[in-house]
Amino acid sequence: MIQQFQEAKKMIGRAQNILLATHEDPDSDAVGSLLAMKIGLSKIGKKAVVFSATKAPPSLSFLPGVDQIISKVDLADVDLIIGLDYGHHQRLKLNSENLALRNFLTIDHHLVGEHLGFKIIKNNYSSTAEILYELFPYLNIAVDYKIATCLLTGIFSDTGGFRHANTSAQTLKIAGELLLKGAPLQKIAKAENSIYFPNNIKLWLTAFKNLEVDLETGIVFSLVAFDDLANAELEWKGSGIAGLLSSVPEIKFALLCAEKKPGQLECSLRSQKDRGINVAAIARIFGGGGHRLAAGFQSSDRPENIVSAIKKLALNNFASLKKEI
Repeated sequence: MIQQFQEAKKMIGRAQNILLATHEDPDSDAVGSLLAMKIGLSKIGKKAVVFSATKAPPSLSFLPGVDQIISKVDLADVDLIIGLDYGHHQRLKLNSENLALRNFLTIDHHLVGEHLGFKIIKNNYSSTAEILYELFPYLNIAVDYKIATCLLTGIFSDTGGFRHANTSAQTLKIAGELLLKGAPLQKIAKAENSIYFPNNIKLWLTAFKNLEVDLETGIVFSLVAFDDLANAELEWKGSGIAGLLSSVPEIKFALLCAEKKPGQLECSLRSQKDRGINVAAIARIFGGGGHRLAAGFQSSDRPENIVSAIKKLALNNFASLKKEI
């Protein structure tokens, strides 16, 4: 990893116009990592533009520099793109036919996906924010309270408030060090929890109302249709629902599909450590990616067809779904 960090330092050192990009509908780790990197680069005299095709969630409005994230960018003068926490390059929504040929640095903890350029991918880290904390000393970036706030937000979110299986001793040590730098844990926890109650209670009820359970395969499935999302006019974060559904003892894994646009589904897969299922293997079949216990994909297929395909896969191929990637 030291050699990877040193190469990243060289790439950044040579760059004059840097674009920092993350996936559409960015979560807390994506936004926190994006902003931490921008603040960090400014400390070493580098200017960077921060990009996401869609806005950051309102709950993250407290993060320093969040108002600087742009949703349209011209790549003509960009000589280095740093992709953070994006999983698959299509999720970046950067309109360039030659994106794969550009000077590109990837920093991510999603092992499964399609990444570009020089890759620093560590799936044994809880979050991309945690990787950045390890990278910054090699870039001669001192972590101040602004960077600490951004990084702890990403770590706290992706570990489910330090409850998920990806929380390691290293994660907790880093979190403690970020607290010593001034990161406001209570504010971060309040922002994360405010996503669910009371704002999204109607969407949760909709997901529970549409619940289907298949005990033969151990799959629980739910769909939140476009009309429900459009009429709610609320911030949507479906992974919390999928994670809750996957914790039911009789369930091997959960599938939650949200129709973000008419005919376009965003699907989240979640499982638990003791179920022995690798949901990233499922997501990859549908062109997505993620982690062993948390993954996702997008599809224009009908929900019933997706569920049917996954049930068939589960019945015929459970052995491969249990393998580590």
